[in-house]
Amino acid sequence: MKKIANQHIQFNKNCITIVSFILIILWSSNIRLGAQSISNKVDFTEKPSEEFVIKQFTAVQHQDKIYFKFLIVENRVNVNYVLESSTNGVDFVEVQKKEGFKSPNEIPLLYCYTIDEIDKKVKAYRIRLESINTIEYSSRVIVEKKNISELLSDKETKF
Repeated sequence: MKKIANQHIQFNKNCITIVSFILIILWSSNIRLGAQSISNKVDFTEKPSEEFVIKQFTAVQHQDKIYFKFLIVENRVNVNYVLESSTNGVDFVEVQKKEGFKSPNEIPLLYCYTIDEIDKKVKAYRIRLESINTIEYSSRVIVEKKNISELLSDKETKF
């Protein structure tokens, strides 16, 4: 009887050893899988092929205000977006400045500008994109007059 009991105890010890070994293998493979999934995430330090893509730049006048919508995919850091106005279409002056941010995962970021006092002499607006290395410009936009219902239902307009 003692011999059977000892065999049973030995069998239980072997089972526990085997189960422990299997658990250790499963646990270590799970760690490797977790590390693989982390290494497949997007690395924002890599230099993208394009520095920025302007998706939309629109302006709408409602009553005594002008509203600007500027949508951009930005792949640079340390960028500023400057709204500029021009009375002759050639010489532009700074109106407002906003700090730009890098787009997460190529998702466009929206920047909005509002001008409270309308200068009737201004013929065009544009966005100046300032980075450490370059200064670039968006296309010019002419302000359209719309009522509030048109403004709220306006479909996306690309320049």
